[in-house]
Amino acid sequence: MSEIGHTRLANFEVLRSLAMLLVVIWHSFFYICGAHPFPTTATGISNYILSELVVILCNAHVDVFILVSGYFLLGKSFNTKRVLSLWFQVFFYSFAFTVLGWLIFANKPSWDSLRYAFFPLTNDNYWFFTRYIGLVVLCPFLSKAATALSKVEYRYFLIALIVFCCTFTYVIPLGNTMGAAKGYSLLWFIALFFWGGYFRLFGSSLDRRRCLRYFFATALLVALFCFGKAVYRYISAGTAPELELLAYNGFAFPLAVFLFLVFSKSSCDKGFLSTILKKVSPFSFGVYICSEHFVIRPLLWETGVPWRTLIDTFWFIPTVIVFCILVFFACAGIDLLRARLFDLMHVPQAADNLGKWLTQKINPLISRL
Repeated sequence: MSEIGHTRLANFEVLRSLAMLLVVIWHSFFYICGAHPFPTTATGISNYILSELVVILCNAHVDVFILVSGYFLLGKSFNTKRVLSLWFQVFFYSFAFTVLGWLIFANKPSWDSLRYAFFPLTNDNYWFFTRYIGLVVLCPFLSKAATALSKVEYRYFLIALIVFCCTFTYVIPLGNTMGAAKGYSLLWFIALFFWGGYFRLFGSSLDRRRCLRYFFATALLVALFCFGKAVYRYISAGTAPELELLAYNGFAFPLAVFLFLVFSKSSCDKGFLSTILKKVSPFSFGVYICSEHFVIRPLLWETGVPWRTLIDTFWFIPTVIVFCILVFFACAGIDLLRARLFDLMHVPQAADNLGKWLTQKINPLISRL
């Protein structure tokens, strides 16, 4: 098994934070531009090209986060506290922000809002959390399967997972047929877990520079596909350009793997930016929970800044990027306060005690089956 020293831990902490920042940036373009064509003016076309390039570089966001999780979750035993701590964190934000919407923003209580507030695991408002906690529950058993495979067997297994799960241009090879839901499924998260586990067990013979070249070469190929599609639509139907949001698997998967490998072979112990991202890393999951709540999301991308009025100006891209960075650090700061509040309320200890109690109650029932 590959050794994991302090440098590698620093690398992956930085990568985890970076992946969540990419999530915020990708979501910003999805909500602002996802269903809207760009103006066909010189400025509008320039913004479309730059926006597409930014989105392509951000496409690896979720896949990278799960690859890092697979790398570190491999070999972990089942831990009820880990699952309950995640649930408490998400429930806190789900309930608090829903009540905030009722009290401050005059949102009318509804059955949907109540369901979102009290049952965050059973709805797709937090689809990533739902799949991720499923992966956390299954990871001890998946780890046993991963460690039982030889290197050659593991490689064949990874190829089979990609064939069954990946979808390129939504039809090839078997992603839709096998029910991978274009990267939204637990099956795809399991596939990424095994890929992260492979790099944990066997590493990679590719050096950092080659991985970096492959990353940008893949991004260039995806850009050529997106721009070619936009040109074809314009010539054939006069359709104004729209963003191609090819996220989660297919085109995004090799981008995620190469970015993961670049950081696995890099040193991130020094530098101001690395230091900041390492400190933010423990709160990166909270960034997603805060920014994607159904009360907060419209404030950021619909009723806040008039984004559509900027889309035909040269200020559009810089404004979006700076705003996303501010959102990222603001949400991380909120989650830091939440963590401090949980410590004062002894929530981690409560999760541990509840986990032990559940284990004591469940184990006798399981043994009788």
